[in-house]
Amino acid sequence: MKKNLPAIILAATVILASCASNSVSAASSESKDSGQTMFSENISSGNSQKNLYKGKGIAVAVCQPEISVTAKNEEWISQYFQDSLTTKFSRFSKMTVLDRKNESLIKAEQELSESGYYSDENAAQIGQLTNAQIVVTGSIRKIAGSYEVNFRANDVATNEIRASTDGRYSAPEIQSGKAVNKTAESLLEGLGIEFTDKEKAAFAESDKTENSSIMNLAKGNFAKENDSLIEALAAYSQVGEKVKWQYEAMSNSSQIISGSFNTDGILAKIDSYSTRIEHWNKLFLQLEAYMNENSMFIVYDFSNVNDNINMQKRTADFEIHPGIKCVPNAVAMKVWATVMNEWKTLFEDRNNNVWTKSVSKPVFGAYEGGRHSAEIWVPYSLRYVFAVNVGLFDDDGYLIKKFKVNTDSDEGFIARDGGFIVDEIVPKPQRNYFTGGKWKTVYFEGITIDDLKHGMNFQVIDATTEIFSRQGRVYKNPAAILSAEEFMQEYP
Repeated sequence: MKKNLPAIILAATVILASCASNSVSAASSESKDSGQTMFSENISSGNSQKNLYKGKGIAVAVCQPEISVTAKNEEWISQYFQDSLTTKFSRFSKMTVLDRKNESLIKAEQELSESGYYSDENAAQIGQLTNAQIVVTGSIRKIAGSYEVNFRANDVATNEIRASTDGRYSAPEIQSGKAVNKTAESLLEGLGIEFTDKEKAAFAESDKTENSSIMNLAKGNFAKENDSLIEALAAYSQVGEKVKWQYEAMSNSSQIISGSFNTDGILAKIDSYSTRIEHWNKLFLQLEAYMNENSMFIVYDFSNVNDNINMQKRTADFEIHPGIKCVPNAVAMKVWATVMNEWKTLFEDRNNNVWTKSVSKPVFGAYEGGRHSAEIWVPYSLRYVFAVNVGLFDDDGYLIKKFKVNTDSDEGFIARDGGFIVDEIVPKPQRNYFTGGKWKTVYFEGITIDDLKHGMNFQVIDATTEIFSRQGRVYKNPAAILSAEEFMQEYP
């Protein structure tokens, strides 16, 4: 019998294709049913940098870690770790990472925990509710001044711990990003994610701008939840531009400033006015306290000393320069400008007269006429005058003589009867505030030569400014006293 060879070949091809298709389908189904545990297999070809396994096709949920700290104002660390780990997982792998604002993760958190914290016992439930194959949970505990950080990455399908990391870190290691970097690197490596040489180097050194932004967003959110509105604004103002978290920080700042008010109907309007008055009273009260505590730095530079020795009187005079200057804190100035510019807009709108005149105005710094006069000028001025005591000490720490230097912030944003002279308050970069400040020379006269036999050095003892607070006249220290070298390292 004559055989039709082309037909046989075609039939064989169809059969083979059908078998292959069924095989792939079965394999795909098996992979899906097993929770896509393919992350544990290294699919790279040899040690090539081009085909590194990155976990593509795997969904991972990073949960907010449980936190146990002695001070409530450290609880922001929990969100900071969650956001930081989310960022690292997204950058160094191709896994689908569910972040804090993911709808399914939010829903899962609402169903499983009122606190928002999860242990590895919740991993399977989180996975089922979010369709994540890997769930990362953890805990942070403060013990004897350091932080014990523990994280686990669970395979939802098998409930196995696929990666884990434990470490103890100091506060500077938490804030610098070192602890997060080590945690993320250990978890990713445990999940079989491979790194290029460049990526390995990136883990060794934290991106300061990104790390600071994530940290300040977490601090801001924590402060906002606890109704510390000005502290929240200060933190949000330090979230860097052109980073992932900027929009959230800007949105939250806007909510703090504007509030939410219903103005439908007469009674609603009356309620709205009362709510606005209460809102701005709270803002101003917190802003006044924040600025009076944080608005200024005292910076000193005692690098040059000129002496004038009088052998007849056996005395010496010293001139120390450049000396001392008062430098506005750029973060505080930005917060102050944000609030006051918004207030300026509201106050100058006559439609708001019905409620703005009932707001208690803040007072920043000191005014010669006292508290009442300062309230009439709203605010009279953002001007702080500091009395800085400088001591001449010998090498044994004995105070030979003390000299007082008066220095001021030289910031004159003035408001007259509630109306601003300046059109808009524009904050400057920190370096501009530093270069714009005036140095005040320090003098010591008539120092007995015998007192200098054991050496000499100059130190700032303290610096205080007079404040007319709501509790009366008080004296406040500046945000910090720093040498010029320390200041430039801290605020380049």
